[in-house]
Amino acid sequence: MLLSIITVNLNNKAGLQKTIESVLNQQAACFEYIIIDGGSTDGSKEVIENAQHQFSYWVSEKDEGIYQAMNKGIKLAKGDFILLLNSGDCLYHANSISILSQHLNHSGDIYYTDVMLNTHPPRLKRYPEKLTVDFFLSTSLCHQTTVISKKIFQQLGLYDCRYNLIADWLLLLRSFQQNKSFTYIPDIILAYFDPGGISSNFELNQKQRAIALKDNLPHLMGQWHAKQRQLRWQYRFNKIKALLNIN
Repeated sequence: MLLSIITVNLNNKAGLQKTIESVLNQQAACFEYIIIDGGSTDGSKEVIENAQHQFSYWVSEKDEGIYQAMNKGIKLAKGDFILLLNSGDCLYHANSISILSQHLNHSGDIYYTDVMLNTHPPRLKRYPEKLTVDFFLSTSLCHQTTVISKKIFQQLGLYDCRYNLIADWLLLLRSFQQNKSFTYIPDIILAYFDPGGISSNFELNQKQRAIALKDNLPHLMGQWHAKQRQLRWQYRFNKIKALLNIN
């Protein structure tokens, strides 16, 4: 069973170098590696060219954003499953893909693992074994540790580029709503994830998620508003605890 690893990049030379190294250092793993660069001008293209013989495909040309770049890679992918690992993200260790591949099965739709947040110090984020609508209305899976069957994209379509921050969340929620299988793999950490950047801006994400729900899954709007009220109260409660120094 072939895994397609796709890395998208724009002017992140240092991050791209780290990502490529973590992928090419994988031991005894069967995968193809695709690089989609958005026409970088910071030396990223030269990094790609220096290792191009180790890639299944690469391109450096202008695009209209990260999700269009991801979609370009997905269209080119020959694998049964797809892992999107952005520049700056790194696989956790040299056997990550080898161990992951042992769990993948043609009958499965989406697989996910825990993620190591690239903070100081690094922090492990764990995910529940059983997912619910409430989970997706509160948060999401990390796409760097989520492996998606290509048949999902064939059945539900590619990432919707109208939502430039949360298109991956929307695809996962739509998949869950259509009863696609989500399988938790508890015995590996697939990748590090850098929690910085605009996609991690909570307020912007929530605004765009509300628009996406109204456009695509309006029957969830009541649950969405109830969850937002709950999250606001929890946020205020945590702020008060912090001010009062309550553990």
